[in-house]
Amino acid sequence: MNSPNTSPGLISTAIAQAAAVGGSTTPAWAIWVTWTVTGLAAVAGVIGVWRLILHRRRDARAKRLEPGYAATRSTLIVLNRLIGTSAVIDVTDELKELTDLLTDLAIAEACSPDVPFGLVVAELGHYLECALPSDYSAQVAADLSLLDGYLTLARRQGIKLEATRAAIATVQRRIEKLTQK
Repeated sequence: MNSPNTSPGLISTAIAQAAAVGGSTTPAWAIWVTWTVTGLAAVAGVIGVWRLILHRRRDARAKRLEPGYAATRSTLIVLNRLIGTSAVIDVTDELKELTDLLTDLAIAEACSPDVPFGLVVAELGHYLECALPSDYSAQVAADLSLLDGYLTLARRQGIKLEATRAAIATVQRRIEKLTQK
């Protein structure tokens, strides 16, 4: 039978008294391991939530910047087709496309002031202002003194075309930096 000092009721009473006095039946190393694991789990949870928030913000920013990035990409494609030719009003089909893209870029500028879309809009606007009139060849044939002015206008077109391409590259790099994963 049970000895009077080792009865189950006596053991549970002794454990309850030791816990009430401040004693513990759990070894110190087990408590340390429990607290360490709990602390590490809490830190990992906080880091996980923080990364989730950052990824959602970056994804939202990427979604917001995508139309502007697409517009700059389309503008660059059209400008690449115009390299080596002079833009002439009502003759060069790409000018109408550029006008539409200019509107898209202005909308992107309004939606994302932290990206320098305004630089692209300004340079593209200056390029479109440099377009030669549709009857420039007839004007030059009638008055040869206009030739220097039209040549200067054609040179400015080339300069503005390259400035617009450089501005687009700057904007695209900025967007890629903001949305890199």
